[in-house]
Amino acid sequence: MNVLLTHSEGRLERLAAALTARGFNVTHHPLIKTELLDNEITASARDSLRSDWLLFTSRTAVWSWTSLGLPLTGQVPKLGAVGESTAQEITCSGGTVALVAEPASAQGLLETFRAHVSPPARVGLPCGEQALPTLEAGLAHAGFKVSKLPLYRTLTQPLPNISADLIVLASPSAVAALPETLTHARLVALGPSTVRAVRARGWRATEAKTPDTAGVVGAVLDAARGTLTLETL
Repeated sequence: MNVLLTHSEGRLERLAAALTARGFNVTHHPLIKTELLDNEITASARDSLRSDWLLFTSRTAVWSWTSLGLPLTGQVPKLGAVGESTAQEITCSGGTVALVAEPASAQGLLETFRAHVSPPARVGLPCGEQALPTLEAGLAHAGFKVSKLPLYRTLTQPLPNISADLIVLASPSAVAALPETLTHARLVALGPSTVRAVRARGWRATEAKTPDTAGVVGAVLDAARGTLTLETL
């Protein structure tokens, strides 16, 4: 079975090898790429260093933060992460993670943060330009002082002309990059927001239980055994 991986470079680095070891023919072609925003945003992000917390909702947000020359060490706010992979990215960049969401989602980060921190703490949210409002709105509603910090934009890339029996999608942006004419591939989605994006297009997907290599491999195996395709709901 031919599997197309569409996640960004630098993510799920062991996934292709894990699927190949299980007999799949794997191709990796990212459907999205990241573009850093301008210096005005960087200045706003530097102002957020006076916050009490910085909450990172993806590895890309961490990468963008450090790529813009912003610090994760020294006199910086406490650092929170949406899940273990984002926490590892912070740690690899020299930062110390004070809070990790459970489950690894924006809603999970909101609930975990509210359980451990009291308002009106000041919170900076490094994120993408197209980030969903779940975390920002939830924190504001709970009484926290929130600064949204868009550091990057996500650009879609065309789907390659290859034969894929199964496509793994890691973000709503990747779902948006799929053409309407794609009708003969099964889908695996990472996370509830990606599943919702799939459903919004009238399709179905097998959801990975966790957004890591083990979770995705399990979902691919489930999808490969089933008959779930891009049929409408």
